[in-house]
Amino acid sequence: MMNFTCIGKGHGAPAVPATREAWEQLRKEPWLADMCRRIEHGDEQLKPKLPIWTPHCAEFKNNHRAIADAVKPLQRLMLDFDEKGHSAEILEKALQLQAQGKWVILLVEDSVRRGTHVLVEVPQGMTAEEVQTRFSDDVGFKIDDASYFPFF
Repeated sequence: MMNFTCIGKGHGAPAVPATREAWEQLRKEPWLADMCRRIEHGDEQLKPKLPIWTPHCAEFKNNHRAIADAVKPLQRLMLDFDEKGHSAEILEKALQLQAQGKWVILLVEDSVRRGTHVLVEVPQGMTAEEVQTRFSDDVGFKIDDASYFPFF
């Protein structure tokens, strides 16, 4: 089965290759839902203990999650919208754009603080900065400028 991402048991933990199924199973864990609720209600000390995932890379050298150690970077970009409460609108617009053939949308989800994460395939020849600008313009919401991982 093909690796979809890497998963680590917290920030700074080794990131090991994982399938999409493994990631989806982890996301359904009750302890993770509880941890996210506690963070949402202000327990910032838990945030570094959240499992990490790297949708932009399927494998790292020595399991070290750093751009310099990316062995299998993927043509994907995770975009982070910090403005709260707009996931449904962003999802609707993203799916319209996908239906029009403008973007390939792999995931739209609420972030732990109720912003929105969108995982897109990077169109051939586009830079991370171009993806951020164009996608932000297309959906009508501002992307957090520090949200991309420039592997390509």
